[in-house]
Amino acid sequence: MARFFDNLTLKGSAAPLAASVLMAGVAAGSMTMTGTALAAEPDFTGKKITFLTPHRGADSVLSLKTWMKYASKNLKGNPEITVQSKFGGGGVTAANFFAATAKPDGLTASMLNLPAFISYSVGRKGVKYDISTMKVIAGEAAVYVHIAGKSAKAQDASGVNASAGEQSFGTRSRNFNVMTAQILWRAAGSPVRVVTGFRGNDTVIQALASGELNLGYIYMQAWMRNLKNYADLNIKPIYQMGTLDAAGNIMRDPLIKDVPTADELYLKLKPNAKGTQDYKALRTAMSMYQIAKGFFLPAGTDAAIVNAWRTAVDKGAKDPAFIAEHTKLFGFPLAYVPWAQASKNLNDGLATLKEPYFQPGGEGYQLIIGTRQKKKK
Repeated sequence: MARFFDNLTLKGSAAPLAASVLMAGVAAGSMTMTGTALAAEPDFTGKKITFLTPHRGADSVLSLKTWMKYASKNLKGNPEITVQSKFGGGGVTAANFFAATAKPDGLTASMLNLPAFISYSVGRKGVKYDISTMKVIAGEAAVYVHIAGKSAKAQDASGVNASAGEQSFGTRSRNFNVMTAQILWRAAGSPVRVVTGFRGNDTVIQALASGELNLGYIYMQAWMRNLKNYADLNIKPIYQMGTLDAAGNIMRDPLIKDVPTADELYLKLKPNAKGTQDYKALRTAMSMYQIAKGFFLPAGTDAAIVNAWRTAVDKGAKDPAFIAEHTKLFGFPLAYVPWAQASKNLNDGLATLKEPYFQPGGEGYQLIIGTRQKKKK
């Protein structure tokens, strides 16, 4: 299968051996031999860089600002990087703006979120960007915990069975968490009734605490920051979406290692399910959350600039001072995914989402997007 993204190495005709040896001696450290040309390290001295984000939430924006402060130190010239929010359309607004306005000069980068990836893959109306031409520089993973309120019959993983009966599942809108819940609980013999339209996670938590709602989900780090509060509200974890190891296996996140993954529970309910469409959809959801946020440069950006950015964000993410500052601010380190792994996760996910199951008319499409009801006149 053809990949959307290659290694982005510069290509050219091979130089004569004598010339190559001579030029290699001149190209000390900061110069790289690629064919007959030398690629100098891009110099951002005096430049101002804009980093777009589809988010406006304080934590997400502050996390990116903090990271870019350290990335800037590793770009030649230490340029000023300003994070700018372009909120709306489930990430489509920011992606469209980035595709339409960003020049391939390394001075504009953007985060694209998972809803923007889905919208692109299923060809939703209003999408005017092509992810396949963009240059991946990094990724960020997200781990979610599925939780039960006090009125839920299932209060832990052992309760994922037919005796739970129909339960309500609250969310702002349909997504991969909703799809996972529907597939898993259906396998258990206790289908969930999805309730959309919640304004945000806080309102879901309130509904779970009051007993109005049975089930929901929450970002794992938010769960860890408020464990005592959720315990007081009788809200408990049932399972987690998990994380991927280097071999692509779904693993429990070490921060919540006592909570099983949806993958574990599904295979316990359906031991012979591997290879089925439902299991493939479940794994797709889990793997796509490993690229919940992708960071890009625009199409046509020179490889030297792309490589400079990749190096800068990588060094920034691994800087002990950044790790300490991020952990102090949020209680956990950045869930950083290097560009090569991020590209693979994204390639695999986008290819799967192009399959008929996830396209309009397919069951997967209904599970993650649903059908919009026409308003009555």
